[in-house]
Amino acid sequence: MKLINTETISETQRLLLEPLKLTHAVALYQLLQDKRIYEYIPTSAPASLEILEQRYQKLETRLSPDGSEAWLNWAVYIKEYKAYAGYIEATVLPGVARIAYILAPQFWKQGYAYEACKCLISILWRDYNITEIIAEVDTRNLASFRLLERLGFTHIETRKNADFFKGVSSDEYIYRLSNS
Repeated sequence: MKLINTETISETQRLLLEPLKLTHAVALYQLLQDKRIYEYIPTSAPASLEILEQRYQKLETRLSPDGSEAWLNWAVYIKEYKAYAGYIEATVLPGVARIAYILAPQFWKQGYAYEACKCLISILWRDYNITEIIAEVDTRNLASFRLLERLGFTHIETRKNADFFKGVSSDEYIYRLSNS
């Protein structure tokens, strides 16, 4: 997988999307401790700063170990607040990208996720030879699937019992954005 502009900071009206590095762990660790973030996803808050640093160091390579996937990750920085809000990511495979995003609750419902995802989508269409972008969302996560719909994604599938975490079975919506 060929990587393009992986060290370039992207800028929107209100945000900077900084390529995620080990050094972002210190800035993001406390934000990522809020349990509300993990209500609809099968992961939990990072157990320690050291574990988050190890994860970010691995992601700094921007490639899967076998080189078949690009791992594109950005820390989302809000210029007005001079503060980090979370991160966005894309896993790029031949022809398709899968995206995800996490912002701390104090930054929800202010359009930051929309703005960051619009920028991410632009990067993916411009720099990678993909025809579609996929996102998977727990069916209970109303805010997240409404964001995808606002971005132009189409609901293409519902997976019943897609996952089981935190004592509850999870159904998922699959969304697709096509570049054709």
